[in-house]
Amino acid sequence: MNTRLARQEDAPAVAALVGQLGYDAAPRDVADRLVRLLARPGQRFIVAEADGRLLGWVHVELADYVDSETYAQIAGLVVDRAHRRQGIGAALMAEAEAWRDSRGAR
Repeated sequence: MNTRLARQEDAPAVAALVGQLGYDAAPRDVADRLVRLLARPGQRFIVAEADGRLLGWVHVELADYVDSETYAQIAGLVVDRAHRRQGIGAALMAEAEAWRDSRGAR
């Protein structure tokens, strides 16, 4: 299993995982959204994959408010139900935290 930044062509697999969260998302819509998200420097969309199959994803974004320092928040996280309890979520969170730290956020 490895982690990497999402790509637009991941949209069908990302959409299928969104379905496991209980939301309907058409792959075309997900592809359009991924293009926008990946272009924003304050957001990161990371996927976990093995043998060419997406096993999960995490979407982390930076937030700025007048009453606090910049911090990172998880906008979404899912691991394929057939691959849970294998450390995939922890690996995704570690990548999100490393990105947060590289941005100087808490």
